[in-house]
Amino acid sequence: MKICFINPTIEMRRSVAELARNLAERGHEIGLVWPRLHKKGFDMSRHFTSMLMHDNIKIIDFPCFQVSKIFYSWPIPKKGSYVKKIKQILREYDVVHMWTYFYIINVTPLILRRLKEYRAKVVMTSDTFPGFSFKDPSLIANYTLVVYAKLFGRFLFNSCDKVLVYGKSMIKPAKKAGVRRKKLKILPIGIYTNKFIVKDKNKIKKVRNEFYVRPSTAMILFAGLLNPRKGIDKVIIVTKDLLDKGLKVKTIVAGEGLKKKYKDMAKTYGVGNSVVFPGRRKDIPVLMNAADVVILPTRGEGLPGVVMEAASASTPAVASNTPCIPDLVIDGVSGYLCNMDNATEFTEKIEYLVKHPTTRKRFGKAANKHIKTYDWKVLIKKYEKFYKNIIKG
Repeated sequence: MKICFINPTIEMRRSVAELARNLAERGHEIGLVWPRLHKKGFDMSRHFTSMLMHDNIKIIDFPCFQVSKIFYSWPIPKKGSYVKKIKQILREYDVVHMWTYFYIINVTPLILRRLKEYRAKVVMTSDTFPGFSFKDPSLIANYTLVVYAKLFGRFLFNSCDKVLVYGKSMIKPAKKAGVRRKKLKILPIGIYTNKFIVKDKNKIKKVRNEFYVRPSTAMILFAGLLNPRKGIDKVIIVTKDLLDKGLKVKTIVAGEGLKKKYKDMAKTYGVGNSVVFPGRRKDIPVLMNAADVVILPTRGEGLPGVVMEAASASTPAVASNTPCIPDLVIDGVSGYLCNMDNATEFTEKIEYLVKHPTTRKRFGKAANKHIKTYDWKVLIKKYEKFYKNIIKG
């Protein structure tokens, strides 16, 4: 099969890179449309891009500028050549698979196929529906995205042959955003579960020592972008509350973003020494195994990689009860789901897991068992079957 993916952002998405690589390794011809911000090209060392180095993957780049001062970072094509490239792709490929409906570059293929019949079937994965599956911290962004969906959603979604979502909990928000039920299909993204099995206990001990986490201290881990949507403020508040209760904890906040803002906040709350901001890390599998609990008080996600990674490492997660996290975390069995706005609830659930290591271990095993159904070895076959069926019509 010939399948072309459209990566909607400057940064390469894990879901796009891993799916492209898996299909390429199975002999399929893969195209990858990728917006390029700089003349010098892409930094192939960042964010899963090294996975794209395969003979069966062809990168189709185009120059763009980025609107990032409003609320989302939107790549906008600089030249009309983008339209010509998309026309050619629609003629040459069996399937064009896009990600997320509110990015401008995804509108072009949908308009073109409305104007003329092309060879390619068009699929859109929407990992989230802002304003419907969650409320953005920015009221302006939230209102704009809801209005956008109300005005253009039905056109965009009806122009696709299929709209994919990652889990059952995203069906209701998708319908509210304007997707007809017959257009919807649940098909999650996968994960390399074996990547997060760390057998070398010395590596785990070393990383705990790096952050001065004693054996009697619980290590809480957040990994991801440091922005308001991810709930970093609640991570800091929960840490303070746990310490006030007399628990020995240290929280590691790994990732890039508004680091200074949250470091200052931690100092203001008097937990500057208990909340560590190491920045971007390349040893996430080790961190996941070193942690006792993973926390994700996010306002909205698709299928959060951090929860999938934690489960792969048999580490329980305490996360927001927002789509599609309930598809990953079985509340009270493999972890806990909490109200995203209730820091006290997060504190109580983490406190319980810290005080009950037997339950923590049991949850971790249950999480690991559940996440195996999301392993790429299982899901890549489902994607192949899906593409074959949609090509047949």
